[in-house]
Amino acid sequence: MQKLSLEDIQRLPKTDLHVHLDGSLRIQTILDLAREQGVVLPADTVETLRPHVEMGDDCESLVEYLKAFDVALSVMQTYGSLVRTAFRTGRGRGQGERPLHGGALQPISTSRRG
Repeated sequence: MQKLSLEDIQRLPKTDLHVHLDGSLRIQTILDLAREQGVVLPADTVETLRPHVEMGDDCESLVEYLKAFDVALSVMQTYGSLVRTAFRTGRGRGQGERPLHGGALQPISTSRRG
């Protein structure tokens, strides 16, 4: 068997093995879903909501980091919103540099409204 070079490996298609749906939403999708569902968010534009959902490298703690998921999960409480977010996340990843991925969702986190 021929040994793969670094260049060979870099050309191979990549995949995300563990992607959380609630951490993959576009900010605009969160805003759209909130408007449709009457969910009050901590901000109402992409720019002002960004600090609430993107923690960055200077995050102080796991608790602070996990607060970002609460924003996304607040709009992921209906069957329709789950279908929409799963479809958009899958479609977006399929068009990007990672055409394959394994998505993860915690049903208990998306059933707060029944």
